[in-house]
Amino acid sequence: MTHFSFKKWTSLTLFFAFITASISGIVLCIMPPGRIAYWLNWKFMGLTKEGWETLYLPFAILILVLGTLHLLAYNWKLFVSYFKGRADRKPSMEFFAALLFFALIFVSAITDLPPASWLMAGMHSTKESWVSEETRPPFPMAEILSIRDISQRTGVPLDRAMQKIRAKGLEVKKPEQSIAFIARDNRVSAREIYLLITDGEP
Repeated sequence: MTHFSFKKWTSLTLFFAFITASISGIVLCIMPPGRIAYWLNWKFMGLTKEGWETLYLPFAILILVLGTLHLLAYNWKLFVSYFKGRADRKPSMEFFAALLFFALIFVSAITDLPPASWLMAGMHSTKESWVSEETRPPFPMAEILSIRDISQRTGVPLDRAMQKIRAKGLEVKKPEQSIAFIARDNRVSAREIYLLITDGEP
């Protein structure tokens, strides 16, 4: 009978968790801002903004837990040896180099200096590239408003707004429903519902 190796299992699980967390983390950095993602019902590889956030979090925690286990249970002695040189047992050059590199990145992050500032600027620029007059909601939190609210804001009679939505074969239960819920139930975007009510007027 083959012996099950928890060390191999830990290493392989860490590998798969790292790949998943890395991909989902990159997607979180480049996806549209929340207001745009919710308004457009943005998806990537079938997952919404919430889907990618939900995917990232458990695997990030898994990396933290299994990474700690992998270090303490299987590699602690080897890891400790990295702190000292082989001959004089003094702190190694690699230790000081790693500490310096860590300090530089840490300071750049908390002081908003390069290279951390470059990364943040690039992420912000990528996110804002999704924003345009076509994709921007007509007013803040538009996706959470009900059909009744939108009717009042736009001047479109409530009965007419309900009729327009149902005429397209979309299911809507009551005018108090938010267009986000209607869009989700009908697999369309809140923007499409809004443009349907307003005859394409943003």
